[in-house]
Amino acid sequence: MPNVTAFEQIRNFANYEPAALSDALDDMEFRFGKYEHLADGITFAVPSDALTATAVAVKASAGKVYLVYARSPAGSTLDSFLMIYNTAAASVTAGTTAPRDCIFVPSLGAVAIAIHSAGSAGRFGTAISVASATTFNGATGPAAADRLKVAILYA
Repeated sequence: MPNVTAFEQIRNFANYEPAALSDALDDMEFRFGKYEHLADGITFAVPSDALTATAVAVKASAGKVYLVYARSPAGSTLDSFLMIYNTAAASVTAGTTAPRDCIFVPSLGAVAIAIHSAGSAGRFGTAISVASATTFNGATGPAAADRLKVAILYA
């Protein structure tokens, strides 16, 4: 997919989300310029509108994550953790499989993280999968009213 298309998709998505996502996109634009130096192939995906402890595949092969966004739903009463794995989704057991990254998402809050492309930051050598839990690297997924909405920009 041409990068321009992927970034248009996420900008449109950001119009309906809290300011954290727009701020992260602005940060990416500031750091990367207008994305011309990045090879085409960046994809915008919403792997889940209600993420549980069962891992969901973002990409089944090696890849690079440029931006991660997670939001608790309206009415959420519990904090959650977004876990990102360098493992195929079918091989992930939440609470047992160690996540590459574990991101705290507050109740009724949103988190957006732009990852600079230099070095090994954001690189996943096997696959990219996500899950959520009520504790850091936990095995128990959030209740239906507390499940995270997740969006990822990756190549």
